[in-house]
Amino acid sequence: MDSESDISFDYEDGIDDDVYFSEGEVLISDTPYDHDEKTYQDESLIHSPNQLSGFWFRPLGLGWYIHEHFVSRANQLQSILPNFTIDELLVMLQYKKWLVDEVTGDYYVNWPKLREGCGLTDTRDEDHSIVSVLDFMCFICCESGNMPVFLLSCNHQYCADCYSQYVNCSIAQGGIIRCMHLDCNLSLLPKDIEMLMSHKAEVGKKLEAEQKKKEEEEEQEQEQEEDNRDFEDNSDFDDDTDTEEEYDRQFENVDLSQRFLVLDKEDKILTNKALINAARVRIDMLPSRYRWCPAPDCSSFAELVVNARTSSYDRTTSCDLLCIPIVTCASSHEFCFDCLYENHLPCPCWLVTAWVKKCKDDSETANWIDVNTQACVKCFTLIEKNGGCNHMTCSKCKYEFCWICLGDWAEHNSSYYKCNRYVKQDEDAKKKRSEKEDSLNRYLHFYKRFTVHQNSMNGDQHTLNSVHRYMLMYMKQQKFSSKKMASWNDIQFLSDAIRSLTSGRKTLMWTYAFAFYLKKSNLSEIFERMQDYLNLTVEELSGLFEKIVRRIGDAVGNIAKYKKDIVNLAALVSRRKQLLIECAHSELQLGCLQFFN
Repeated sequence: MDSESDISFDYEDGIDDDVYFSEGEVLISDTPYDHDEKTYQDESLIHSPNQLSGFWFRPLGLGWYIHEHFVSRANQLQSILPNFTIDELLVMLQYKKWLVDEVTGDYYVNWPKLREGCGLTDTRDEDHSIVSVLDFMCFICCESGNMPVFLLSCNHQYCADCYSQYVNCSIAQGGIIRCMHLDCNLSLLPKDIEMLMSHKAEVGKKLEAEQKKKEEEEEQEQEQEEDNRDFEDNSDFDDDTDTEEEYDRQFENVDLSQRFLVLDKEDKILTNKALINAARVRIDMLPSRYRWCPAPDCSSFAELVVNARTSSYDRTTSCDLLCIPIVTCASSHEFCFDCLYENHLPCPCWLVTAWVKKCKDDSETANWIDVNTQACVKCFTLIEKNGGCNHMTCSKCKYEFCWICLGDWAEHNSSYYKCNRYVKQDEDAKKKRSEKEDSLNRYLHFYKRFTVHQNSMNGDQHTLNSVHRYMLMYMKQQKFSSKKMASWNDIQFLSDAIRSLTSGRKTLMWTYAFAFYLKKSNLSEIFERMQDYLNLTVEELSGLFEKIVRRIGDAVGNIAKYKKDIVNLAALVSRRKQLLIECAHSELQLGCLQFFN
């Protein structure tokens, strides 16, 4: 094995004591996972944000999956069986596990059997609707009177409220939904399910509107003037919805939004709740191929197309950063395809799991109690020393003892703060206690820095939202101005800089979890030095954004003024982040960095 002295990282001093890395240094050893990007001509494929790896993935939305695996197959099947509607064909495909050949084969061999299994009838394009029935009694809820009723061609009638509730409960299973009657096999078509779900939503909205109206009537006299002022203040922005939506598209997801199909709210078939849940069930069945984005309220997912690992890879023990599949969903959230945590480079998955568990469990609380408390010799009640005096009195049994040696205080006489008795086991106990205290202090050191950067990410997001708002206001003003000062392309550098800042801050945060498990060595000091350089650059970029926001009067002008600094610092953050990851990878591959628990 190479010695630690065989590895060096050269730096060139720059202006103002800034640190730059020499362009000639090579940190990545040869690997069998190198892939030529030209090999993959599919524009929808993206190389993993883990630039060391050979993973290729595709960020997707449910709309794409429904269109690609459900609707397109139904359209293909309709060219073979033109007498059936798309909804009927979707039911047939769902019954045969979405296999077109299975449907066509069973249709020509034994249509009655296929029809019975699918729950269809020989009547094509049946129109099921919710109708109002007089003096109707529902046998589910036992309500009677004039009410909306839904029924299939089997004539099993139930009130629309009960039917919609039944559909809402059944839809999560992702299978074919049958008639509510126990012995009936007829299936509800996707359009029927959507109609019942819409009815349920309308009933909920009606109840909500009635409650809201009642509350508004109670407060109308007190808030009339305030409501009028709010209306006047917001009236100028009523026609700016298109500008805001265009800015959001250009500013936030410029790389992904135009390349991948997400749920299209204008296409009802892609937002059909039955198909959405059917898609979710199928995606969940293939965890090695598809993974849901773990970000809150995100319905996107990623498909791992090219897996650059051998079958013997074990993520619970491996330290090979080449094998960490970092992917991005269609909403631009980066996450690990294996452990479903956020992008945690340079940490291996097992280290992330151990760190998160350590932060969540009570092991460090137990350490703190062990270090900062003593057990009463008589009743074993834990006592915390909150003063300077070593004369302790147990509040429970009133036993008086010495905090230092735990001996009976009566034996100390005038030796208040000095215990002269030497006992070997006491010395060993103190050493063990000191080791626990050092362990706790070490953990708190890295945990504090981890959480500080975690909180700083939230602060950065607040600042970046302010920048976003200022640029939105500026582009709205541009819409009504005859003199165009900037275009969407002119402010694209902000989007890149924001991504560099958030990505750099996240990597910096995880380096403290990485450093916690490292044994002290010359190589670990090199890693910590590079960590300091990344920290310096991230804080400079974050501070620059804050400087822009603080000058509210001309925030847009400040963005243009500091454009060069923003671009340069963002590039430096990205480069130093990548060099830090490459440093960790190289040293791990050479076995120079060793972890301990």
